[in-house]
Amino acid sequence: MVTQSQLIAAGLDRDAIAYRRKVGRLHLLHRGTLVDLADVLTPKQLTRALNEAQVQRLITPAELTTLLTRYPGRRTAQLTPEQGATRSTLEDRFTRFLEHHRLPLPERNQHIAGHEVDAVYRAHHLVLELDSRQFHTTPRAFERDRERDADLLNAGFSTLRITDHRLKHQPTKEARRLKTILSSREPSWPS
Repeated sequence: MVTQSQLIAAGLDRDAIAYRRKVGRLHLLHRGTLVDLADVLTPKQLTRALNEAQVQRLITPAELTTLLTRYPGRRTAQLTPEQGATRSTLEDRFTRFLEHHRLPLPERNQHIAGHEVDAVYRAHHLVLELDSRQFHTTPRAFERDRERDADLLNAGFSTLRITDHRLKHQPTKEARRLKTILSSREPSWPS
């Protein structure tokens, strides 16, 4: 979360911050503020702010690319737009996991078969769902997940569920598993 002192350092005055907080739109920052925040946020906080701006549709991926390359010398120049914004710290951690294990980045938060999925390797017909006990243990969530998996399978996509626990405690095993699945589903090109 961005602190009030970081927002002030980025150029927002106390009245603007108070108004945004009052209307529940503190996250609605204009594009220039995103650039200014680059100088006062940690890289992790900046990534989360940029992702949130994309999720809230305040900035398109193309606009983000322009923003990140327009200001040389700013910390935004160190960031690169990814294939869709992440929506959680679990998704951020998953991105770092993929990069660490040199796995390809999937498209994120895309719509497949009427459902928004966490990640998809379209050419491999593989959907990845990132699950934590916090959001996937209620009876309703359990049934919703199975309904989604069935709809995706009907549309030709398999679902691989990766848990927060396995990502933290068995990263090498998860990386090997994902590599094996991706290599077994290599897209075939017409000859």
